[in-house]
Amino acid sequence: MGELLSVRKIDFAFDFATTNLSAGAATETGDTNVTDSYELSNDSVMELAGIELIGPVTTDGVRQKLESIKIKIDGSIVDDIVFNELMAPPYHPNTRNELVFHDGALCFNLGRPLLMGGNPANLEGLCPKIGPGQTLGFEVKAPRTAENGATVDEDMIIRATVVEAKGEATLTRTLDAYGLLAGGNVEQGFTIHDLSTDRTIEVTKTVEATQDAWTSLHGGKAAAKPYATNFITYAQNGSATTTNSDYRFLTSNDRVMHDFMQLYWNFTEKDALRLTHMGVLTHENLGYVRVYIDGRDTPGNDWQVANEDENMFPMPLNPDATTYMFKGPAPLLRPETIYNDKAYIEIKDTGTAVPAWASGVSGAMVAVWGKRIRLA
Repeated sequence: MGELLSVRKIDFAFDFATTNLSAGAATETGDTNVTDSYELSNDSVMELAGIELIGPVTTDGVRQKLESIKIKIDGSIVDDIVFNELMAPPYHPNTRNELVFHDGALCFNLGRPLLMGGNPANLEGLCPKIGPGQTLGFEVKAPRTAENGATVDEDMIIRATVVEAKGEATLTRTLDAYGLLAGGNVEQGFTIHDLSTDRTIEVTKTVEATQDAWTSLHGGKAAAKPYATNFITYAQNGSATTTNSDYRFLTSNDRVMHDFMQLYWNFTEKDALRLTHMGVLTHENLGYVRVYIDGRDTPGNDWQVANEDENMFPMPLNPDATTYMFKGPAPLLRPETIYNDKAYIEIKDTGTAVPAWASGVSGAMVAVWGKRIRLA
């Protein structure tokens, strides 16, 4: 096969109707009744632009709960990216959802690919990178019964939007066409200026524009600091809220159930996080949500409405598959930059406690999308 640039979707099917996924269990591509991982040829590179989740949904329209969907590249989990069953809506011609991270049928909830003009100067082009001969796959885990999990017995498809460049010449020609090359290198620099604090993060960096160096770019597992990647995760309250009080998603005191659910950061000047979008699965007793940055004056750490009637930050999908969602996830009122700061995501109830997630009990859920920056 000659040189080519391909943008397409690859379906990874999980036949849970035949091989059930028990509560608390995990499976991955290549397991029994699951599509194999996709393996690149030795002269190709790829970006994963986005994933869409089709199912698992019961015949009466209930989405079966998943603890995590994680990306695996060459057998290793990609850090800082955790989806669940509500966070990756599929494109459908009859949907009324605005599909925030879509451009028509193109899904880019992992970022605008470099190979489609995503510019690192704008914190684009941070998609996971798959190098020559490497594999792309996924791991799926069901929650424990104690976290309101149950056996998953309905089929599911992870639909991956990928961009693949076959041949060294295709890679350099494509990057050059989008103005991303300089002297045979890929520009990787960016600047973030936080108007709230008047602080600036400036990164100057280039990486050789070759297939061998592909995974050293932003989003690649071989990237050296400074680098930027996606940050996508969610949290559930592991304990009941204390009425009319702030609830922080911390690993201490069982406030969250897993490390990836901790929405608390205490950064030096070596690390930063740029939060851009949020989705809240609300509850009849949930009132408010906010990003709280320690030391910031009020106004600034203001509560935002998250109740059932006026939720400002809807999740992309609803546990009831027959209930349409329209706007999720929603952009924050402005992107929040956490740098040399301590910060939290907090919720507050309406005066009646939001219960902890438990067997047969749903609490509140907050999902966030952004960019993680490691400087030194």
